Amino acid sequence: MRWLPIPFVVATLPLQAQQTSVLFLGNSYTYVNDLPNTLRQLALSLGDTMTVASSAPGGYTLFQHSTYAPTLAAIGSQQWDFVVFAGAEPVGRFARGSHQYGSLAPFN
Repeated sequence: MRWLPIPFVVATLPLQAQQTSVLFLGNSYTYVNDLPNTLRQLALSLGDTMTVASSAPGGYTLFQHSTYAPTLAAIGSQQWDFVVFAGAEPVGRFARGSHQYGSLAPFN
């Protein structure tokens, strides 16, 4: 009987959990729904760890955040991997018959 050497390569890639940091800048939509902690828990369920922080005073816009001391402090507190912004600007909101955006047909 002849044996043929067959090379077996067993490689295991170490599955390293990721450490990610996310800063949420928002308003009541962010804090009422606890978006930062919800995302952190989701990451944890996948084996990753996530550091989250937020600055989310009710009704704040991007412009208001740009001069709000707690937001500026949070931005400068560390190197963030991601910054999520959810502002109260009327971007994407259209009022029927608005002169600013023109008239819109009903969406059916």
